[in-house]
Amino acid sequence: ELKKKLPGKGYAVEIEFKTIQLEILDILKDIKEIDFVIQRGERIRLLSNMKREKLMDVILATLEENHIPIDSADIKVSIDMIDYFTYVSSVKPEIDKTKKKTK
Repeated sequence: ELKKKLPGKGYAVEIEFKTIQLEILDILKDIKEIDFVIQRGERIRLLSNMKREKLMDVILATLEENHIPIDSADIKVSIDMIDYFTYVSSVKPEIDKTKKKTK
């Protein structure tokens, strides 16, 4: 399945905010354990290969340090095809080194 190729193997941590400010996205993108950030309105899905429980602890601690309140948090949200295509269209494709060069 395509979604299982993403960081998190088809699942994400989701944080919902009352309002989104640009600084929130920057703060989350700076967390080294997070591989990819997907914003969907006031909800942000965070993809990572780190165990979701530990990742949630890191995220909540970082948001608390920055005095950013959350509305809700979910530790296991299933990735949908919109998330998949957002990820695929944003990440540079790897070069297929198995292809033969044409002369």
